[in-house]
Amino acid sequence: MTTTIEESATTFLSSTDQAYAECANGISNLDKIIVSVSSRFSGMTRGYLLPIIYAYWERFFRTVFAEYLRCVELMRADLNAIHPNLAQFRLRRELNEILKRHSIKQLQEISSTLDIEQAKAFCENLADFFKLPIVFADSTNWIETESNVNFTVLESNCKNFGIDIESIKNRLAESKITLYSALKQLVDVRNQISHGETFKDIDQDEWETLKNFTLTVMTTVQLELFETLRNGRCLKIDPSA
Repeated sequence: MTTTIEESATTFLSSTDQAYAECANGISNLDKIIVSVSSRFSGMTRGYLLPIIYAYWERFFRTVFAEYLRCVELMRADLNAIHPNLAQFRLRRELNEILKRHSIKQLQEISSTLDIEQAKAFCENLADFFKLPIVFADSTNWIETESNVNFTVLESNCKNFGIDIESIKNRLAESKITLYSALKQLVDVRNQISHGETFKDIDQDEWETLKNFTLTVMTTVQLELFETLRNGRCLKIDPSA
């Protein structure tokens, strides 16, 4: 069953609102833990809990981008109809999978590695891919997080999916937040603690800054993906143009 642009956007917002509520509630519970301990240990407790704030950011990031792909899939558009960046990203994955199934590493090896029947099967597989509605099976597996969801990782996924990273940056700038430096601070502090480089106390101001940034960047990314779906910018031709 094919869904409209509006239906896909509504589905996205409903499911990601639930994901946000779960993450925001989890972060709120961290504050409850902090106030439950002696004030002598509150800075230390914030330090130990900071990596969990980052974990909620990474969880939400994976969830909203995976849900975005699922909602694009619901439109049952073919490769030629979706945003060129996303189409190229999907095509690269498909070519790699077909090459892997035929035990070859590069396209130029087809003529030297495969016999005529095998080469025909290869071409038919690729032709079928272009004819069918686009599919992102196990959409979470399409999200590239590497070791940390820092600015470079966010930017790379936005580029792959045809999401306007500049729009995300500008939205945050309206709240006087610089995306690159704020996300770097969150990731760096998390890594220092998680990798045992330091176990420094975190004061209330730094905790509030990192916590509020995390909540803000989550809602900002969610909104940009939602509007990309709702306005049809996920497609090759923007219907609002």
